[in-house]
Amino acid sequence: MTLLLVKHNSYSQTNADSLYKEWKNTKLPDSTRFNAGFNLINDYYLKAQLDSAYILSNELLDFSKSNNNLEYEAKSILLFGLVEYNLDNEANALNKYIESRSLFKQINNKSGEANVLNNIGLLFNNQYRFKEAIKYLKESKQINQETNDTIGLIKTLGNIGFVYNNSFKIDSALVYLNEALKLARLKNTSQQAILFGEIGRNHVKRKEYKTAINYFSKSLTYSDLINDKKNKVSVLFDISTQYIFQKKLDSSIIYSNKALNLAKEVGDQSYIKASFLNLYEAYKELGNTKKALQYLEESNNEDLMINEVLKNRNLQEFEIKQVRLKDSLTNVNNKLIREFNHQREKTKLITFWIISLLSVAFIAFIIYKNIKRKQLQAEQEKEIELQKKEKLLKDIELSTIDAMIEGQEKERQTIANDLHDDLGAVMTTLKLNINALKEKNSPELLETTNKLIDSAYNKIRGVAHVKNSGVIGKKGLLVAIQNMAEKITETNQLDIHVIDHGLEDRLENSLELTLFRIIQELITNIIKHAQASEVNIHLTNHKNSLNIMVEDNGIGFNVKKVKTGIGIKNIEKRINHLNGTLTIDSETNKGTTIIIDVPL
Repeated sequence: MTLLLVKHNSYSQTNADSLYKEWKNTKLPDSTRFNAGFNLINDYYLKAQLDSAYILSNELLDFSKSNNNLEYEAKSILLFGLVEYNLDNEANALNKYIESRSLFKQINNKSGEANVLNNIGLLFNNQYRFKEAIKYLKESKQINQETNDTIGLIKTLGNIGFVYNNSFKIDSALVYLNEALKLARLKNTSQQAILFGEIGRNHVKRKEYKTAINYFSKSLTYSDLINDKKNKVSVLFDISTQYIFQKKLDSSIIYSNKALNLAKEVGDQSYIKASFLNLYEAYKELGNTKKALQYLEESNNEDLMINEVLKNRNLQEFEIKQVRLKDSLTNVNNKLIREFNHQREKTKLITFWIISLLSVAFIAFIIYKNIKRKQLQAEQEKEIELQKKEKLLKDIELSTIDAMIEGQEKERQTIANDLHDDLGAVMTTLKLNINALKEKNSPELLETTNKLIDSAYNKIRGVAHVKNSGVIGKKGLLVAIQNMAEKITETNQLDIHVIDHGLEDRLENSLELTLFRIIQELITNIIKHAQASEVNIHLTNHKNSLNIMVEDNGIGFNVKKVKTGIGIKNIEKRINHLNGTLTIDSETNKGTTIIIDVPL
């Protein structure tokens, strides 16, 4: 769900042509030309014509600056930032958002500032920086409430729900999404299409598939009403995906094809590839290997097409640089010819060029050596950083071992004291009573002896209870993981969040210890290899099973290659011993999610 700055609809080709003519007509008022250019960029964006949107954004910004109109300039920069964001230039997008916010503050335009905060929140969400995203979105919400901007408030509430959905805080997400939908229905805005879709995704996370389908259907209906093909593609894809979860493969194939055809129409490469992969999964589950391989190949071809586009862009940039360099060298050459033309001494000219080439070669060599030196320095710094991380992990591991040893020693001391002081005294008295019973048969003495036997039995049970009270400590798995997360977060090496659902009661001690070791090993792997800045650990008790999800925003990896590693194999063995399952989802530069399900 992406925030749009103007009315959420796509213009017809005729309207787009009219907007272009208005934008180019210098006789029209500046306000008319600006609005035409602004709406035309939005139209390009909705049609996925991002290159055209980028070029026109540059022109609109120059137009705004030439008119010395700060409001035009602020809006132009904000829209330019949105285009940069959709071109995956997130650093450029953030800089433009910050610049735009500064201008909106300067002219006291609260609505514009709230729009900027919305876009910054969505950008941070895309980087898995959920806390920062929520911070900026809630700041936007406050401004909307202060200015009574209901339309802006609807978008902001929806975006907060969207971020909470992504961070698996599904209850909080549903509260904000329902609040946004209630306002959207009162105002009858186009945001209803997006909100119905996002609520549907929330119910998919809850595995409430019938409810999800109901909301997805409403989203499709509203998308058709406002001709929002981008939202329709995403909803069709979500429907096909949840049908795969339910093993309703024929239905998944139908909706995957619908999503694929519409994605091709709007030129959305990410959903084209994703739809091919859904078709591959569905046909593979049906046992139709031929069809499955066909769609897997189509997906790979889509990657090749994307790579080809990127190569062409890089080649074009290289060619432009070459032309500029050639022009520069041509100018130098012409200048030299003019200077030395009267001498007509070819030998000197050749000598000059040789010296120039040698100079260029020498400079190139110096640059090369400098680059190699910087690379070596970077590698050394990386090695030092890795050593620091390994030392941190060893310190945490040693502190955990010390705590366990201390706990064991306390247990042994408690058991020894109970055996010596309490149970020893009881057994001594019991022996005396038994000897007395041999000499005389006294009912009172017999009753006292029975009570002593009961007391000895209870003491033994107490010792057994201490023995089995747990090595992790009396506070259990959740507190042990939270303590580990706090220690690592305090070092500023990694920000770890622990989110639990239904872990109020303790689990069996050996199970808690095994699960703690598994999570500790996963965090160790993330610190050593993932280059992540943030990790979320979700612990959910489903009564009959425990679900653990560990997700990071690191560099990701090739799952097939890493699954053969010793670390992953050790984790798999521990989980198999618990009759659990392990699922790894990772993609290069897009982080890693590891899901563990253990029966209780």
